[in-house]
Amino acid sequence: MPLAVVPDAGFTAAPPITLGPGEGVLLHTDGIVEAHSPDEVLFGVERTLEVVQANWHRSGRQIIDQLYGAVRTFCGVTTQPDDMTAIVIKVDPSSGPKAPG
Repeated sequence: MPLAVVPDAGFTAAPPITLGPGEGVLLHTDGIVEAHSPDEVLFGVERTLEVVQANWHRSGRQIIDQLYGAVRTFCGVTTQPDDMTAIVIKVDPSSGPKAPG
């Protein structure tokens, strides 16, 4: 369920998914993808995914730190009017079904 949306907006729930070992989810507010550089270029979804994918081998906390750092560097001295919130959920790559024995 989205947060901080128009009160009368309707959203259809997606079917549940199961994440496998090494997979994960990034949740973020629009303040990240809509952050802009001094020349008004948006940080965007592609840059966001590039940072997350390049750092996927790190912990969730480190991924978030890298993402926030990339956005701050991209924005330079430009003050951002929106909040930036992100959550990374990762499944331990060593988890999953164990071999019988």
